Amino acid sequence: MVDESRLLEKISRVLDGEGDRMRKAACVAEVIRQPGAYRRVGIYEATEEEIVNLAFDAPGAPDHPRFPVTQGLSGSAVASGKHVVGDVREDPRYLTADGGIRSEIIVSVAGYAGREVVGTIDVESEQLDALPTAPAWSASP
Repeated sequence: MVDESRLLEKISRVLDGEGDRMRKAACVAEVIRQPGAYRRVGIYEATEEEIVNLAFDAPGAPDHPRFPVTQGLSGSAVASGKHVVGDVREDPRYLTADGGIRSEIIVSVAGYAGREVVGTIDVESEQLDALPTAPAWSASP
């Protein structure tokens, strides 16, 4: 079980610490992945046209390092705020990637300067219904 307050504290330390944007994104992905024993965690930037991977903590590289903002579960999360899918094989929006992934949560990252969403945090598991439906770190802006 993930201690959400401890997770938030670790993420805050990373964001307040030294390092450039890419290094901080990589550290946040690592911090999220470790306690939950998730298969993959990705940090993505959302622009007007596309979603682009900034950091990825998992074996191998991301299957979709960039794709149109209108596609996939990530595109849906950018539009609506968050998506939790208990079985990705049953959702036609899922951009097929690692065949071992069964469930996924994608949380939008609140924007600034008039932008509603600037990115997403994508957490994936090999187990069905393995992800929480309302983690503390998914709070709305």
